[in-house]
Amino acid sequence: MRFIMKWTLGLMAVSCPLILITTLSNTREIEAASRTFLERFTAGAGSSLSRDVVRDLQNILKDLHKARENKMPPEKETIMALKRTLEHLSTEASFTSAQQFQQSGGGRNKGDSSGDHDQMHQKVSLQEVFTVATDVTRVNDTQLEILLKDIASRYDGLQVVVCVGSDAALRVSKQHKNVRGFRVTSSTPVAVRWSRLLAMVNTTYVLVGRGLIALSSFSDLERLFMTFLQVPNAAFVGGASRNQNGQWRVGCYQTRMLMYVLTLQHGYTSFDYGCMFCDSVAGPFITTTNLVSSIPIDVHLPGEVVFSDWFLRIRAAGGLGLVCPDVLFFVSDEYHPWKSRTAWEAIASKWNVTDVHLPDDFNHHYSCMEARLNCSKVDKSLALPSCCLALLGGALHEVVSAVQEQYIDVHIMNKTAVAGVVGGQQSWEMDAHLAVQNATLQVQLAMLSLNRRGYHVDIAEDGATYYIHLHSTVIFLHLLNVDMKAGLPLQQAVTPTTILVGNAWLPAPPNPGLYVRHLRGSGFLQHPLAERPLPQCHNPSHHACLHHFPFDTTLRLL
Repeated sequence: MRFIMKWTLGLMAVSCPLILITTLSNTREIEAASRTFLERFTAGAGSSLSRDVVRDLQNILKDLHKARENKMPPEKETIMALKRTLEHLSTEASFTSAQQFQQSGGGRNKGDSSGDHDQMHQKVSLQEVFTVATDVTRVNDTQLEILLKDIASRYDGLQVVVCVGSDAALRVSKQHKNVRGFRVTSSTPVAVRWSRLLAMVNTTYVLVGRGLIALSSFSDLERLFMTFLQVPNAAFVGGASRNQNGQWRVGCYQTRMLMYVLTLQHGYTSFDYGCMFCDSVAGPFITTTNLVSSIPIDVHLPGEVVFSDWFLRIRAAGGLGLVCPDVLFFVSDEYHPWKSRTAWEAIASKWNVTDVHLPDDFNHHYSCMEARLNCSKVDKSLALPSCCLALLGGALHEVVSAVQEQYIDVHIMNKTAVAGVVGGQQSWEMDAHLAVQNATLQVQLAMLSLNRRGYHVDIAEDGATYYIHLHSTVIFLHLLNVDMKAGLPLQQAVTPTTILVGNAWLPAPPNPGLYVRHLRGSGFLQHPLAERPLPQCHNPSHHACLHHFPFDTTLRLL
């Protein structure tokens, strides 16, 4: 769906031509329009622009430029900051969707909500542009009759499409004007039902009535519609919900996907027009048929997560969502999306995440296989998933144990020691390095033991290094002169130094921090080696792109 954001701006006696900005995902156009705006007003308005406003616009331009360089849509905070700055400067500001702009022949003046409502009714009625779509397979015939009467009494002539679970319910729906329905069986997947429902909508906008069982004067569709038209790049706008037990829920969630972890949290970070910005919503919401056509429901997902996935894809495309908590829908009490580990496994495998953290303290962890991650085929520009690092950590611990069983002194070295010092295995490496005493016979016995455990062992031509392979991991065993007591006080030298790498305490040089500093120099706390910079991501928006992250921090803290 394409949107147009119209700003009619006046400042002092200086006028500015109409600025039309198309899709907000088109970062280049927004940046160019904003830069033009800044240049024109700083040149034409002289001192009328305060230094603070100029600074704000310059910071916004930097954020837009960074987003464009990373081939990502602007952050919603950047868009809202731009909007607030322009509104501060303007004598008139209006925001309208492209379709409404085309239908009405122009934008709307900024004013109170009642004026907006009056203007909307003069140009287009909800009955002309809206359809209510809802799955009522678990609603009895009496409740269905009440719901359809509620809709007809409040919005006479509004189109309704329903999915029913019985012939009796289908007959009830046919008794009502402007209602179309189809019958499904209990085995029809929820996602398939919604896909068919949305395909039947032939109006510009649709109310996706998830769990909807009743409407009242609180269910103000006009309020949601006006908010949808006023907010740039709005993709969906929902209301609060109240279930049959009287429990009220605002249902606004923020989403974060980073380093193979998907997190959903209650709450909002910003608002406009009295509505909260949300990455996903719990109850019914309005959107456009163009949007559900271009970003369709995934019919292969379980019902509990089908809309969670849709919201994730909307967010990835740069769309914004809102909840207006003063609008209330009445829903069934079936909303329990967090509990099912199996349902969220479908999300984990689709989005390649190993951990899903959900509201109400529901957390699900998945293996590499469940998340469809192949450690040997992870793009080199991406951080490795925790399950792959766990595989390396387990192999490293097993090799150390096999060597120690032969009474050979061993400690971690090189980048494996660096990993221990900076707080974890390095997320771009599937290998590790060990140093052992050159006790040839005992080392060979250790290698035979590892062979019996499924490892494949090779040795370098010079005989100074063993290569120990297991699946996608490789551990380098360097034959060196290891002194694990050097520099330790006499009474402390009895116990060698160990360091936590992964989930295991492994033998280390006597002073690991000093060892790493001598190894890497003054920049030893920076992750990537200077001679091997990390590659740029082929997909810059991927949640595990290494070049997105600062390399002077413990990555698991991000």
